[in-house]
Amino acid sequence: QQGREVFVVQALIVLRVGIGFLTQCQVVDISATPKGPSKRLLLLVCGVPPEFVRAFLFHTLHYSRHGVGNQQGMLKGTAACIPIARSKGSSAAAFMIEKREAVMTEQTNSQGVHIGFVGVGVMGRPMASNLLKAGFPCTVYDINPAPVATLVAQGANAADSVEEVARMSDIFVTMVVDDAQLASTLFEPGNAVHALKPGSVVIGMSTMSVSMVQEVAVRLKERDIHYIDAPVSGGESGATHGTLSIMVGCSTELLESCRPILSVLGSNIYHVGQNVGDGQAAKMINQLMVCVHNAVAAEALTLAEKAGLDKKMVFDIITNSAGNSWIFGDRGQRMVARSFTSPKSALKILVKDLGFVVDNANKLGHPLILGSVTHQLYKMANNKGWSNLDDSVMIRLMEDISGMDEGR
Repeated sequence: QQGREVFVVQALIVLRVGIGFLTQCQVVDISATPKGPSKRLLLLVCGVPPEFVRAFLFHTLHYSRHGVGNQQGMLKGTAACIPIARSKGSSAAAFMIEKREAVMTEQTNSQGVHIGFVGVGVMGRPMASNLLKAGFPCTVYDINPAPVATLVAQGANAADSVEEVARMSDIFVTMVVDDAQLASTLFEPGNAVHALKPGSVVIGMSTMSVSMVQEVAVRLKERDIHYIDAPVSGGESGATHGTLSIMVGCSTELLESCRPILSVLGSNIYHVGQNVGDGQAAKMINQLMVCVHNAVAAEALTLAEKAGLDKKMVFDIITNSAGNSWIFGDRGQRMVARSFTSPKSALKILVKDLGFVVDNANKLGHPLILGSVTHQLYKMANNKGWSNLDDSVMIRLMEDISGMDEGR
């Protein structure tokens, strides 16, 4: 219900404040259909050409459904704006707007595809959970039994090995930590590659080096196994709500064959290029921004405290001002709360990711000034033994550098 009400309120606010031409808006029907709940609004508009109104509403609803200003994914779904009446000789018209909510539990697995999922940690567990809700049978494996048990309670099959997952899979999804884990998962004796069926698909969804995923694709192709390069961004929240951004590098045909699965996991699927590695190249740009923003957030909040300001108040000010960013709002909150344990994003992950960014820039001969300096800061924090803490722990490094007393 909350998501649908937000849709109504947003439409009213945009029209009243942004344009000021809405004379009447009434909800005329709320209904549930086999495809999911929908809401219809009747808009009676005058004083503005109906063609303009229709175009304006189309763009407003299009951006809403694609998640602009909607990080929790409450507006995920489809929307349509249909003119139903027009007054002769005037600029008055009536429009029917229909908003259909996406329903994660809708059965979308019409072809009986079985998914294997290796790596069901902070990101992988909610991703696999959404696939189960969407009707995809899943066999899962992780070295940590706790998230596996959670998924089994939701209907997943637990495997005792990666090889067992691969044997059961038409689509084999990996959400592992680094290049070494990906290579081990696929190619070490007793693991996936010898158990995967010819014609099956491996989807790599974590951040890897471009060279690694290209090598993986070549080795899999020798066995008639396809590889989709599909790293994601959006954090635990995006994984939970099915609103991840997915950067895909593979052929159009291969992408379309797996789009029903990817659409369950993300609301923004970007076909970056036709080649494996294109998705990782795009993810590198995102990770550069993430890492630099996180370091600047730590430096800014440390400076605020050094200046005698209240960090919580400064955090509130920045999140409502031009200096805000998604990373500041997310990591800054944890910096203020000093919530470094039970990490949502471990420091070692960003050390690894920024290393990929620097390596890629070096191969291109590109001077990466801010990224290179930031990488050194992350390595300093990592060398203090904080690798398994949340990456918001960067504020402790900035406090150490500034000579502030950490013993408070």
